[in-house]
Amino acid sequence: MTFELSDLLVQKILFAMENQTVKSALDATIPDVIYLNTQDEKVNQIDENVIFSLPEWSSKDGYALLEEFAFSLHSPLVKQELKDILLTGRGVFRNFKNAVKQYPEIERKWHFFKNKKMMARIYQWYNALREGWGLESLVADADNFEETDELVLSDFVFKSFEDKSDKEAVLCAIKQISSDVSLDCPQGVLLALESINNYFFEYGEKADIGIVCKSISGEFVGCIIGSFSPADCKKTIVVKTFFVQEGFRGLGIANELMSEFFESAKGARQIVFPPSIVRESMQSLLTRFNFKNLGCGYYADLSA
Repeated sequence: MTFELSDLLVQKILFAMENQTVKSALDATIPDVIYLNTQDEKVNQIDENVIFSLPEWSSKDGYALLEEFAFSLHSPLVKQELKDILLTGRGVFRNFKNAVKQYPEIERKWHFFKNKKMMARIYQWYNALREGWGLESLVADADNFEETDELVLSDFVFKSFEDKSDKEAVLCAIKQISSDVSLDCPQGVLLALESINNYFFEYGEKADIGIVCKSISGEFVGCIIGSFSPADCKKTIVVKTFFVQEGFRGLGIANELMSEFFESAKGARQIVFPPSIVRESMQSLLTRFNFKNLGCGYYADLSA
């Protein structure tokens, strides 16, 4: 006997899978989740063409899910806190749940992650049944499975560059980036690179426009900072530094920094990237934001 997998039924199956205290099944005649009395001998005499066992989901599966989520986070402090909980061996599920409640954005991300993984298991189970019925497999609704940029970036905070602590964090990161260029470089070369990067960061009287990204635990992640060109009556913004720390790359942070920088730059006519700060990995991003390569640098026409 076949049945349709409605959104409501999916939610009921999810709840039943997580409930390890009772045995559940799906009655295709309703269709709905039913709870079985394991002491009743009739349980073993159920018509398997009408009553279907739910997808397998054990405490081992649940623990693996917690572990995968914890290791997927990019907020070092929260990640370490959850990893420590996993190593305790006692009250892991309860303590994990209480820990993520302290961070609303992480908790939202956790529920999305858990539902995505468990729904994948449900559709795998349902498609196996459909194959037995001679029907084609179903593809889950992309809205339920595709993680959005908003969720990916929910671990981070974007703010205007404005205070002394921001400047110190940027200069410290620039120094680290310079030293990471090559461990084989002579000390003099590393000092020269640091000096060049510091020079461009200090270019102009002050940072007129800047966006800083930090993790929700307060760790400095990246920035884009610029100043008005003194030769152009505040019509052209020169980008002084733009980078994302190595451990946080590939998450869409650079794209978000650039978007917010463009928003902050309203009123100016051009944004210029000097060649000294343009790395090969930046070029596709600059192209996406309509920067033109002049050979001696990149610029974007804001009036367009």
